[in-house]
Amino acid sequence: MFLARVAHNSAVDARTACCEDYDHPDGVRLRKYNEFVHRVTGYIPHVRDGSEMAGPDDSVMAMIFEAYGAGDNRRQKQLADWLQVAE
Repeated sequence: MFLARVAHNSAVDARTACCEDYDHPDGVRLRKYNEFVHRVTGYIPHVRDGSEMAGPDDSVMAMIFEAYGAGDNRRQKQLADWLQVAE
């Protein structure tokens, strides 16, 4: 559930790449968001079937806290709250 929430909110964030002109989005920003959502959603099946490992799990969580939280206290609290709900 945690990963799904991160992916969903990041897909919403990706809309900011189109906020000036929806027909001509910022391709660099859009690709960044797409790659992030791809990595997060790609990890969900590993969690579901129990094939995730400590090393990759740590790197995915670090990526999420760096890319999604990125020094934003509100977002870091949101991530922490989602982790508590996921327990």
